Amino acid sequence: MPTTTIRRDPGAITAVIALSGIVVSLMQTLVVPIIPRLPDLLHTTASNASWVITATLLAAAVVTPIAGRLGDMYGKRRVLILSLLVLVAGSLVCAVSDSLVPVIVGRALQGLATGVIPVGISVLRDELPPARVGGAVSLVSATLGVGGAIGLPVSAAIVQYANWHVLFWLAAGLGTVCLLLVTLLLSESPNLSPGRFDAPGAVMTPALENSLPQEVVDSLKRGNALPYLGSPEDIGHTMVFLASDESRYLTGQLLVVDGGMTAQSSAAPGRRAMLPA
Repeated sequence: MPTTTIRRDPGAITAVIALSGIVVSLMQTLVVPIIPRLPDLLHTTASNASWVITATLLAAAVVTPIAGRLGDMYGKRRVLILSLLVLVAGSLVCAVSDSLVPVIVGRALQGLATGVIPVGISVLRDELPPARVGGAVSLVSATLGVGGAIGLPVSAAIVQYANWHVLFWLAAGLGTVCLLLVTLLLSESPNLSPGRFDAPGAVMTPALENSLPQEVVDSLKRGNALPYLGSPEDIGHTMVFLASDESRYLTGQLLVVDGGMTAQSSAAPGRRAMLPA
Protein backbone atom coordinates (compact mmCIF):
# COMPACT_ATOMS: atom_id res chain seq x y z
CA MET A 1 0.00 0.00 0.00
CA PRO A 2 1.61 3.31 -1.01
CA THR A 3 2.43 5.78 1.75
CA THR A 4 1.60 9.45 1.58
CA THR A 5 3.98 12.06 2.95
CA ILE A 6 2.18 14.97 4.58
CA ARG A 7 3.93 18.26 3.91
CA ARG A 8 3.63 20.72 6.76
CA ASP A 9 3.59 24.46 6.27
CA PRO A 10 7.21 25.59 5.68
CA GLY A 11 6.68 28.73 7.72
CA ALA A 12 5.41 26.76 10.71
CA ILE A 13 8.32 24.32 10.50
CA THR A 14 10.85 27.15 10.37
CA ALA A 15 9.18 29.02 13.24
CA VAL A 16 9.10 25.97 15.52
CA ILE A 17 12.74 25.09 14.90
CA ALA A 18 13.87 28.71 15.24
CA LEU A 19 12.00 29.10 18.53
CA SER A 20 13.51 25.86 19.81
CA GLY A 21 16.97 27.09 18.80
CA ILE A 22 16.49 30.35 20.69
CA VAL A 23 15.33 28.53 23.82
CA VAL A 24 18.23 26.08 23.68
CA SER A 25 20.88 28.76 23.13
CA LEU A 26 19.33 30.86 25.89
CA MET A 27 20.56 28.20 28.33
CA GLN A 28 24.16 29.27 27.67
CA THR A 29 23.72 32.68 29.29
CA LEU A 30 20.84 31.91 31.64
CA VAL A 31 22.93 32.03 34.81
CA VAL A 32 25.49 34.66 33.79
CA PRO A 33 23.84 37.45 35.89
CA ILE A 34 24.12 35.35 39.06
CA ILE A 35 27.72 34.16 38.57
CA PRO A 36 29.08 36.37 41.41
CA ARG A 37 26.39 35.00 43.76
CA LEU A 38 26.74 31.32 42.86
CA PRO A 39 29.24 30.45 45.62
CA ASP A 40 26.84 31.77 48.27
CA LEU A 41 23.72 30.38 46.63
CA LEU A 42 25.20 26.87 46.25
CA HIS A 43 27.30 26.90 49.44
CA THR A 44 30.57 26.22 47.66
CA THR A 45 33.78 27.86 46.44
CA ALA A 46 34.06 30.13 43.41
CA SER A 47 36.13 27.58 41.49
CA ASN A 48 33.56 24.84 42.07
CA ALA A 49 30.70 27.17 41.18
CA SER A 50 32.28 27.84 37.79
CA TRP A 51 31.26 24.31 36.79
CA VAL A 52 27.69 25.56 36.58
CA ILE A 53 28.77 27.38 33.42
CA THR A 54 31.39 24.90 32.21
CA ALA A 55 29.09 21.87 32.41
CA THR A 56 26.63 23.40 29.95
CA LEU A 57 29.31 24.45 27.48
CA LEU A 58 31.10 21.10 27.65
CA ALA A 59 27.89 19.11 27.18
CA ALA A 60 26.95 21.30 24.21
CA ALA A 61 30.34 20.81 22.58
CA VAL A 62 30.12 17.03 22.94
CA VAL A 63 26.51 16.58 21.81
CA THR A 64 26.52 18.87 18.76
CA PRO A 65 28.18 16.46 16.30
CA ILE A 66 26.68 13.36 17.91
CA ALA A 67 23.06 14.54 17.75
CA GLY A 68 23.23 14.97 13.98
CA ARG A 69 24.35 11.39 13.48
CA LEU A 70 21.68 10.05 15.83
CA GLY A 71 19.06 12.04 13.92
CA ASP A 72 20.19 10.50 10.64
CA MET A 73 20.03 7.02 12.12
CA TYR A 74 16.92 7.05 14.30
CA GLY A 75 14.85 10.00 13.09
CA LYS A 76 15.33 13.73 13.41
CA ARG A 77 11.96 14.44 15.03
CA ARG A 78 12.66 11.77 17.62
CA VAL A 79 16.02 13.33 18.49
CA LEU A 80 14.44 16.80 18.71
CA ILE A 81 11.81 15.52 21.14
CA LEU A 82 14.40 13.69 23.23
CA SER A 83 16.66 16.76 23.34
CA LEU A 84 13.83 19.00 24.53
CA LEU A 85 12.80 16.43 27.14
CA VAL A 86 16.35 16.48 28.45
CA LEU A 87 16.26 20.29 28.58
CA VAL A 88 13.04 20.27 30.58
CA ALA A 89 14.39 17.60 32.93
CA GLY A 90 17.62 19.51 33.51
CA SER A 91 15.73 22.74 34.16
CA LEU A 92 13.49 21.05 36.73
CA VAL A 93 16.50 19.55 38.51
CA CYS A 94 18.04 23.01 38.83
CA ALA A 95 14.73 24.61 39.83
CA VAL A 96 14.36 22.40 42.91
CA SER A 97 18.04 22.30 43.94
CA ASP A 98 20.10 24.45 46.30
CA SER A 99 23.39 22.54 46.22
CA LEU A 100 26.23 22.33 43.73
CA VAL A 101 26.12 18.79 42.34
CA PRO A 102 22.41 18.68 41.32
CA VAL A 103 22.71 22.09 39.68
CA ILE A 104 25.78 20.97 37.70
CA VAL A 105 23.90 17.85 36.58
CA GLY A 106 20.90 19.92 35.57
CA ARG A 107 23.03 22.41 33.69
CA ALA A 108 24.78 19.58 31.82
CA LEU A 109 21.39 18.23 30.80
CA GLN A 110 20.46 21.69 29.52
CA GLY A 111 23.64 21.72 27.46
CA LEU A 112 22.81 18.35 25.91
CA ALA A 113 19.76 19.98 24.32
CA THR A 114 22.03 22.03 22.03
CA GLY A 115 21.72 19.22 19.49
CA VAL A 116 18.35 20.74 18.60
CA ILE A 117 20.08 23.28 16.34
CA PRO A 118 22.05 20.99 13.98
CA VAL A 119 19.23 18.46 13.89
CA GLY A 120 16.72 21.23 13.23
CA ILE A 121 18.80 22.44 10.29
CA SER A 122 18.71 18.89 8.89
CA VAL A 123 14.91 18.91 9.22
CA LEU A 124 14.74 22.14 7.24
CA ARG A 125 16.76 20.60 4.41
CA ASP A 126 14.46 17.59 4.34
CA GLU A 127 11.11 19.34 4.64
CA LEU A 128 11.37 22.77 2.99
CA PRO A 129 11.25 23.59 -0.72
CA PRO A 130 14.77 24.18 -2.07
CA ALA A 131 14.09 27.87 -2.64
CA ARG A 132 13.37 28.42 1.05
CA VAL A 133 16.11 26.30 2.59
CA GLY A 134 18.84 28.96 2.49
CA GLY A 135 16.91 31.62 4.33
CA ALA A 136 15.53 29.17 6.88
CA VAL A 137 18.97 27.72 7.63
CA SER A 138 20.38 31.23 8.09
CA LEU A 139 17.56 32.08 10.48
CA VAL A 140 18.03 28.99 12.61
CA SER A 141 21.82 29.41 12.62
CA ALA A 142 21.35 32.95 13.90
CA THR A 143 19.44 31.65 16.93
CA LEU A 144 22.79 30.64 18.45
CA GLY A 145 23.52 34.31 18.99
CA VAL A 146 19.98 35.58 19.42
CA GLY A 147 19.13 33.23 22.28
CA GLY A 148 22.29 34.10 24.17
CA ALA A 149 21.72 37.81 23.68
CA ILE A 150 18.12 37.57 24.89
CA GLY A 151 19.09 35.48 27.88
CA LEU A 152 21.30 38.13 29.47
CA PRO A 153 18.76 40.96 30.00
CA VAL A 154 15.85 38.61 30.66
CA SER A 155 17.66 36.62 33.31
CA ALA A 156 19.11 39.78 34.86
CA ALA A 157 15.61 41.25 35.20
CA ILE A 158 14.28 38.04 36.74
CA VAL A 159 16.96 37.72 39.41
CA GLN A 160 16.57 41.39 40.30
CA TYR A 161 12.92 40.97 41.25
CA ALA A 162 12.49 37.24 41.97
CA ASN A 163 14.23 34.19 43.35
CA TRP A 164 17.00 32.74 41.17
CA HIS A 165 15.12 29.44 40.87
CA VAL A 166 12.58 31.26 38.68
CA LEU A 167 15.21 31.23 35.92
CA PHE A 168 14.97 27.47 35.70
CA TRP A 169 11.19 27.31 36.07
CA LEU A 170 11.03 29.67 33.09
CA ALA A 171 13.46 27.45 31.17
CA ALA A 172 11.35 24.40 31.93
CA GLY A 173 8.22 26.20 30.74
CA LEU A 174 9.80 27.36 27.50
CA GLY A 175 11.19 23.90 26.87
CA THR A 176 7.75 22.38 27.39
CA VAL A 177 6.20 24.80 24.90
CA CYS A 178 8.82 23.89 22.29
CA LEU A 179 8.33 20.21 23.02
CA LEU A 180 4.59 20.47 22.40
CA LEU A 181 5.08 22.44 19.19
CA VAL A 182 7.62 19.95 17.82
CA THR A 183 5.35 17.04 18.71
CA LEU A 184 2.27 18.59 17.11
CA LEU A 185 3.67 20.39 14.07
CA LEU A 186 6.66 18.36 12.86
CA SER A 187 6.46 15.02 11.12
CA GLU A 188 9.23 12.47 11.03
CA SER A 189 11.60 12.83 8.12
CA PRO A 190 11.67 9.82 5.77
CA ASN A 191 15.38 10.38 5.05
CA LEU A 192 17.22 7.99 7.35
CA SER A 193 20.76 6.68 7.09
CA PRO A 194 20.92 3.46 9.09
CA GLY A 195 24.35 2.43 10.22
CA ARG A 196 26.61 1.80 13.17
CA PHE A 197 27.02 4.53 15.75
CA ASP A 198 30.70 5.15 16.48
CA ALA A 199 30.53 5.07 20.29
CA PRO A 200 34.33 5.05 20.83
CA GLY A 201 34.68 8.07 18.56
CA ALA A 202 31.94 9.90 20.42
CA VAL A 203 33.64 9.21 23.74
CA MET A 204 37.07 10.22 22.44
CA THR A 205 35.88 13.49 20.89
CA PRO A 206 36.10 15.69 24.03
CA ALA A 207 39.34 14.02 25.14
CA LEU A 208 41.04 14.62 21.78
CA GLU A 209 39.70 18.14 21.60
CA ASN A 210 41.08 19.00 25.02
CA SER A 211 44.46 17.41 24.22
CA LEU A 212 45.12 19.86 21.35
CA PRO A 213 46.91 23.14 22.14
CA GLN A 214 44.58 26.14 21.94
CA GLU A 215 46.66 27.57 19.10
CA VAL A 216 45.95 24.45 17.06
CA VAL A 217 42.20 24.59 17.69
CA ASP A 218 42.07 28.29 16.81
CA SER A 219 44.03 27.70 13.62
CA LEU A 220 41.81 24.80 12.58
CA LYS A 221 38.79 27.02 13.05
CA ARG A 222 40.35 29.48 10.60
CA GLY A 223 40.89 26.65 8.10
CA ASN A 224 44.70 26.69 8.00
CA ALA A 225 46.32 23.58 6.53
CA LEU A 226 49.47 23.85 8.71
CA PRO A 227 47.84 25.14 11.85
CA TYR A 228 50.67 25.59 14.30
CA LEU A 229 54.38 24.80 14.43
CA GLY A 230 55.00 24.37 18.13
CA SER A 231 56.86 21.84 20.22
CA PRO A 232 57.34 18.26 18.94
CA GLU A 233 54.78 17.11 21.49
CA ASP A 234 52.19 19.58 20.18
CA ILE A 235 52.85 18.57 16.58
CA GLY A 236 52.59 14.90 17.54
CA HIS A 237 49.21 15.45 19.20
CA THR A 238 47.97 17.24 16.10
CA MET A 239 49.15 14.61 13.63
CA VAL A 240 47.66 11.74 15.63
CA PHE A 241 44.36 13.62 15.84
CA LEU A 242 44.21 14.45 12.13
CA ALA A 243 44.99 10.83 11.22
CA SER A 244 42.16 9.50 13.40
CA ASP A 245 38.53 8.92 12.54
CA GLU A 246 37.53 11.18 15.43
CA SER A 247 38.74 14.30 13.57
CA ARG A 248 35.54 14.36 11.55
CA TYR A 249 33.56 15.03 14.74
CA LEU A 250 35.59 18.16 15.45
CA THR A 251 35.13 19.29 11.84
CA GLY A 252 31.35 18.99 12.08
CA GLN A 253 31.25 20.77 15.40
CA LEU A 254 33.30 23.72 14.20
CA LEU A 255 31.13 24.13 11.12
CA VAL A 256 28.02 24.33 13.28
CA VAL A 257 29.54 26.70 15.80
CA ASP A 258 30.90 29.03 13.12
CA GLY A 259 27.34 29.34 11.84
CA GLY A 260 25.01 29.29 8.90
CA MET A 261 25.46 30.07 5.27
CA THR A 262 29.14 31.07 5.41
CA ALA A 263 30.05 27.62 6.65
CA GLN A 264 27.74 26.01 4.11
CA SER A 265 29.11 27.90 1.10
CA SER A 266 32.72 29.05 1.15
CA ALA A 267 34.27 27.83 4.39
CA ALA A 268 33.01 24.26 4.48
CA PRO A 269 34.62 22.91 1.28
CA GLY A 270 38.05 24.16 2.34
CA ARG A 271 37.79 22.63 5.74
CA ARG A 272 36.54 19.32 4.49
CA ALA A 273 39.54 19.20 2.16
CA MET A 274 41.96 19.84 5.02
CA LEU A 275 40.49 17.52 7.63
CA PRO A 276 39.64 13.87 6.99
CA ALA A 277 35.94 13.19 6.36
